[in-house]
Amino acid sequence: MDVVGGEAAVRRAVISDAGQLAALRRQMFLDMGAAGSGDGAWLERATAWFAGAAEDPDVCVMVAELDGRLVASAMGEARRGAPAPGNPSGITVHLSNVVTLPLARRRGLARQCLTAVLTWAQQELGVTRIQLNATPDGRRLYEQLGFLPSSHPGMTLIIPQDS
Repeated sequence: MDVVGGEAAVRRAVISDAGQLAALRRQMFLDMGAAGSGDGAWLERATAWFAGAAEDPDVCVMVAELDGRLVASAMGEARRGAPAPGNPSGITVHLSNVVTLPLARRRGLARQCLTAVLTWAQQELGVTRIQLNATPDGRRLYEQLGFLPSSHPGMTLIIPQDS
């Protein structure tokens, strides 16, 4: 099957979606060209993580389901920190896992999932700050939704693991 047909149902993920969510996450990393995307060990841990996240009130994973298969997702994770002038509640939502399988792209499914996560963040948590790390492919969508480049870009420290 090259293209998925029918109408998409966008809904909040449940525990039984964990395996498909890990597969969507794998697709995201493959699309990004991330090394080790096919490694099975991290996929097993991701599946377990998504199963636990389904019951976590500080995590919202929205999915698009077509023909009984998850084909897109977006995730928000609340991070509770010290209040600040631009964020009096101290709650920031970090968006991630925004991905659509190749066979279902260009249908607005990632946008629908992302919009549902934004609604959750604003209505259920009352957040005033939502952050993400954008890939070049996703940047246009985020800009259309009102995201702005940060004056303080993120940095990463990678600590080598003992083999």
